[in-house]
Amino acid sequence: METKLHFSSRGIWIFIDGKHKKTVPLKYKDIIEFYIHKLDFNKKYLSKKETELLQLHEFNVLLEAFLTELKKNEPKVYQLINKANQIGVRYVNSKIANRYELCFDNHIKIKIPKKLYTASPVQIDEVFLNY
Repeated sequence: METKLHFSSRGIWIFIDGKHKKTVPLKYKDIIEFYIHKLDFNKKYLSKKETELLQLHEFNVLLEAFLTELKKNEPKVYQLINKANQIGVRYVNSKIANRYELCFDNHIKIKIPKKLYTASPVQIDEVFLNY
């Protein structure tokens, strides 16, 4: 069983023994090779369960890179959130500037990039600030 990936402008085509078996969105190009064995090849497009699985893995990869950078640049902040569990991400809308935050169960919130916000499977309601 030979597996081959073809990257096109519209997505990733997965071929098994020369036959097109699955189409995956291009945004999963960094992680598809590691999770190809978890996909079901009965249907050509991703099911909701497969999409959630890939989104979760994509978020974990981005979060790991973000936390590694945070550990290197801001060790005191990293110590505060090291043992805490994450609740989700939220969008904060204020008069001065809008931002994205990662919320933890110990009531600490840290600013994150938009890429991490959009990849998150759990998004908390938007918050409006008056100042």
